[in-house]
Amino acid sequence: VKKALGRFDGIYVETSTMKKALEKAGFSNIYILKNCKNLDILDEKSLNKNYGKPIRLCTFSRVVKEKGIEDAVNAVKEINSKLGETQFALDIYGAVDEQYKDRFENLKNTFPDYIRYRGEVAFDKTTQILENYDILLFPTHYFTEGIPGTIIDAYSAGLPVISSRWQSFDDVIEDKKTGIGYEFGSYEALVNTLYDVKDNMQQVIDMKCNCIKKAYEYTTKYVVNTFVEDSGISVN
Repeated sequence: VKKALGRFDGIYVETSTMKKALEKAGFSNIYILKNCKNLDILDEKSLNKNYGKPIRLCTFSRVVKEKGIEDAVNAVKEINSKLGETQFALDIYGAVDEQYKDRFENLKNTFPDYIRYRGEVAFDKTTQILENYDILLFPTHYFTEGIPGTIIDAYSAGLPVISSRWQSFDDVIEDKKTGIGYEFGSYEALVNTLYDVKDNMQQVIDMKCNCIKKAYEYTTKYVVNTFVEDSGISVN
């Protein structure tokens, strides 16, 4: 397979992490072609920089255990319970994986009133939904995620991201600028990160403009132009 792939004019991957791994394996025909979307990017002047209690969290991905949905639910419940007040509220968006439906129904039965499942959102409505939140949670258990579309959605709405540090984390999130990373696979690290955020919400609010600027790097025009320039492909 390696010999056959080596004859390709190009193999296109989403992140520099993937590119470096394949180059280490002996490939020289690797190019970065990032995930991209044409979304309505919120104007910086429209950013809501106010915050209060509860801090509004959401997940915005396929609803399945491996996306860390249960970590998000349990962390919010644990913190609110220990503090004796609703410090965080969590809304869950996305299609429920067919094999996860029964388990998720049981999970929903444990939801307090500050955790809700909000269903699916049309692709052209993501910005106007997400702009109503303070933070996107992305507690993925998939170490080999590329560029998750949900993070592009979040950036377009000026929404900082709290995420586990998957393999390509540094390709997508600028730590302390567009989001906050925590140790991959560590539920305790997620809880501790949320405690820190609770006490430093201004830091999160200050990231919003950075997220808007980052969103433009994932527009189709920017990605394609950069790809053509970096790859040296001739375009007529």
